[in-house]
Amino acid sequence: MVYRRAGLYGLSAVGVALYQKNKETKLLEYLISPMVNAFRDPETKVQLAACDAIFNIIKNYKELVLQNKDFTRIFE
Repeated sequence: MVYRRAGLYGLSAVGVALYQKNKETKLLEYLISPMVNAFRDPETKVQLAACDAIFNIIKNYKELVLQNKDFTRIFE
């Protein structure tokens, strides 16, 4: 459980750093997909970490997340 949570926070940090450094948007689908999959994890702490991580990504990428194909999966 701890490793899954740490991995989600790590992905979030990498996504934020990539965006702030050079507005990298090509890797957005690779960042969002594991976070969306973590919503189905049986551990509630992992689900909370996924919510925090995806929130940090959405704060930076804003409209690009709306255009992503996984956007609808976030709310399912």
